[in-house]
Amino acid sequence: MSSIPKYEYFYYFTLSIQNGCLIPGKVTAHFTKQDKIMAFKNQAIGESILWWFRDEYWMHRSFQNIEHCLKNGLHKIFSEKVISVFLSRYSIRRTIQAGSNFEELFTHELVNTSFLSSVKNGEFEALDQFSTMFESSSKSSVKSALSKFATLYNPNEYIMYDSRSRKGMHRIRNLISNRLNEKITYAKIDIYSNYVKYAKSLSEEYEDEKLVGLLSNLDKSKVKDFLLQNINAFKLRIVDKWLWLEGYNDIKPSKIKTSDYIDLVNNER
Repeated sequence: MSSIPKYEYFYYFTLSIQNGCLIPGKVTAHFTKQDKIMAFKNQAIGESILWWFRDEYWMHRSFQNIEHCLKNGLHKIFSEKVISVFLSRYSIRRTIQAGSNFEELFTHELVNTSFLSSVKNGEFEALDQFSTMFESSSKSSVKSALSKFATLYNPNEYIMYDSRSRKGMHRIRNLISNRLNEKITYAKIDIYSNYVKYAKSLSEEYEDEKLVGLLSNLDKSKVKDFLLQNINAFKLRIVDKWLWLEGYNDIKPSKIKTSDYIDLVNNER
């Protein structure tokens, strides 16, 4: 099934002295830093599969209709039933000013600012510039929201960007640095074009052949076909989940196997 590697652990024995004798106590296992990185790296595969099946394939398909909806007077229903759900699902609703009118404005701005055209062309270098142009924004920048929309619209070129994943990227910066022979800093990671470059470098940690082998265990579906036809999009989404997991200080790697995620989504169809 999956090719999840086994890891070495350091084991610690607690000892106590009773009646002059050493008595062994509880045995605990401790992840090394490298163990944790590898565990998160593999856990991210299953997380990505789950998200594509639960939400993201539907959103990807829905976002392809944004221009049609705006041209045909369907902006209200698109804003309420697609954009509003997207903003809530990805915890970015707070970046847009409160009220349905601002959700509609955000929907129009995605197209009218030429941002959508830029996303279609994979011009991810322009995202930082667009992030300060949206009047619907409640903050100085809507970079996270735009990165998430762009990723769901054109997942082969974009990756989701937020404070937690940036923190995760900084934690494994040495891995990126070794690949690119470049010193990685927070300041560099904050620039979206750099963030994408670093993420694409990390995606090379995953072998296409092994991922295709995992996906072949999925039951037949449009989502499975999409992922097999867009393996780079799948890899970037895996990297995002990897960075997201790394972004926590104290979270422990899950014992859930990739095959368990696959069984779960197969049984939900």
